[in-house]
Amino acid sequence: LERYALHITLAGILTLCVGLFYANKLQFSLNMLEWFHASHPVRMANTQIEQHMSGSMQVELVVRRSDLDGEPLELVQLAEIDAWLDALISAPPANVPISSVVSVVGLLKEATAVLQPEVGYQLPSSPELLAQELLLLQFDSNNSLAKLMDNAMREVRITLAIPWQDSLQYNHVLKEISHSFYQHTQHLQLQQTGMATLSN
Repeated sequence: LERYALHITLAGILTLCVGLFYANKLQFSLNMLEWFHASHPVRMANTQIEQHMSGSMQVELVVRRSDLDGEPLELVQLAEIDAWLDALISAPPANVPISSVVSVVGLLKEATAVLQPEVGYQLPSSPELLAQELLLLQFDSNNSLAKLMDNAMREVRITLAIPWQDSLQYNHVLKEISHSFYQHTQHLQLQQTGMATLSN
């Protein structure tokens, strides 16, 4: 055995070097979609959704006040949320485009555009108009308002649609969404929920 000690040592060093070389080339991935064959119905359905709806993954967010716990959101906070959502769309988090945003902010802007066409697609200009729009939206037969906020508007729900990617990438997306939120808002807190959060 002593006669082959040098050979064994050299072989061990060579094996270690080769192992380290290939270890540096490892790339971790958790793209569950690639577990399916390209012709599998799940993968084909996802491809169709991506092509026609520009996003098959939803990021669910909840926003509430952090300064006055349990108090309803006011117009100034809604304006901050609106500015933050505009910033997310113009500067996508982790370069992942946001194809659609569903929130009470968008619903209120649509209501303003209908009730005050001269104002356009804007948030209501006063707390009184905000209260009137919220009252009118409560009569919506689709119950859209209840899906986007609680009864007292203490918290609002926001849904972002983003393209399907490796789920490990979503961690960067969620971090950048949170970072952007706290850059654009004051006295508000963000909670991330939904499948994108659970998978990270």
